[in-house]
Amino acid sequence: MINNSIVIDTDNYLGSFPFRKLFCNTPAELAKIAEENNVDVLCAASINAIFYRNSMDGNMELYESVKTFEESKQSPVKYALFAVINPTYTGFEKDIEKAHELGFSGIELLPLYHRYTLGDAKSTQAAKLAASYHMPIRIRDGFEDFRQRHQMDVQNNLTPAAAAAMVKAVPEASYIFTGFWPEQFLSTDPKDMIPNKKDLFFSTFKLDLYHINNNFDTFLEKVGADHIVIGSNAPFAYMEPQFLRLENSKKATQEDLVKIYGANIKPYLNL
Repeated sequence: MINNSIVIDTDNYLGSFPFRKLFCNTPAELAKIAEENNVDVLCAASINAIFYRNSMDGNMELYESVKTFEESKQSPVKYALFAVINPTYTGFEKDIEKAHELGFSGIELLPLYHRYTLGDAKSTQAAKLAASYHMPIRIRDGFEDFRQRHQMDVQNNLTPAAAAAMVKAVPEASYIFTGFWPEQFLSTDPKDMIPNKKDLFFSTFKLDLYHINNNFDTFLEKVGADHIVIGSNAPFAYMEPQFLRLENSKKATQEDLVKIYGANIKPYLNL
C-alpha cells in the first residue's frame, strides 16, 4: 500500500442478494473489512435496489443506513453512494434528481438485470441527465462467474460493444466499467475511445496477475494507469486479493499505484 495516498474501492454493494448468502454486507461490517485493508472510501450501491420494482426504495434504504452508520462515527471509512437507476421504470428522471439532491456520487446502470440495451433511448436519457449533474456512471456486468450462477440469475454477459455504444451515445458522461473481462476491451471498439477520454475507467476486478489472457500488467501497459481504478466487488468477492495483485505487479510504478488506488477517481466523487 502507498503511504499518504487515498484508497478508494470503486466496486462495492450493501444489502441482500437473492441467489446466495453474503457476509459483511451492512455499512458497519463492510467498513470494518475496508479499514483492515486501509481503504478510505467505499463506492457502494444497494443490491436490494436492483431487484425492487421501484429501485429508489432500495436507494433510500442505502442512504438511510449509511447516514446512520456515518453519524455514529464508529469508523473513519467513508461511503460514496451510487444510486441504482432503472431507465425502464416510469419517473426514473426524478430518481436521478433526488439522488443528486441527497449527495449520491453517481448512478449505476445494470442493463442485464433491468432488460434494456446500453445506448438505447432510455439509457441515453439517464446517462445524459447524470452527466448534467456531474455524476459518474458505473456500468456492471453480472455479479458472479456465469458458470456458477443460479438458474434464475441473468445468464448472459455484457459485451465491450455494448459498453462502446453507451460511451458513443453519451460521450460527455464519466464511466466506470466493472465486472467485464477487461482484456476484451483491447480488441474491440472501446480501445479506440480510451486514449481520447480521460474519464473512462476500468475496475481491477477480474484482472489477474498470472492469467495469460487477462493479465493486470498487460492491461496496464496497453491502457495506462490513468484509466484503471481499484475495485474489489466486495462483499461478493474478497477485498484483499485486489490489493495483492497491485502490490505484486512487475510493471506498476509508485505513481501508477497512487492513481489506481484513488487519485484517478477522487475528482469525480462527492467526498
